[in-house]
Amino acid sequence: MLKLRNLAIFATAAVFMAGCGGSNNSTLPNLYQGDWNGSWVGPLANDGGNITWTITSDGSFSGTMTRTGGLTGNTSGIVSSSGQYTATAGFPSSGNFLMRGAVVLDNGEMEGAFSYSWLGKTYEGNFTMTTSSTTSAARAR
Repeated sequence: MLKLRNLAIFATAAVFMAGCGGSNNSTLPNLYQGDWNGSWVGPLANDGGNITWTITSDGSFSGTMTRTGGLTGNTSGIVSSSGQYTATAGFPSSGNFLMRGAVVLDNGEMEGAFSYSWLGKTYEGNFTMTTSSTTSAARAR
């Protein structure tokens, strides 16, 4: 009887210990998740246009970007939960942008600053986007 009671205590302790410790590998949804659209400007390059991103829960995104002169390109990249991002914008007739920067949330807007390389030169740009997505964590802020 004593062995059975000790076995029951050991089994109960093992169940509780299995739930303790270890790491939780689940990821939190990206704060920037949602459908975003707005405008961007690159003052030194005298460039700018519209920008749209659809950001998924893991931070990857895709969208479009227009440039002065009516050029439209596809964008893709990733934004971390801390707001750092890298992206490529492909403009078939004039080359690609390689973009690196950071974003912040401010009253339902996502504001970003970035540097982009185009045809061997580096420029600075910024954008402001708003979201209409009900899945965006930013809407609740």
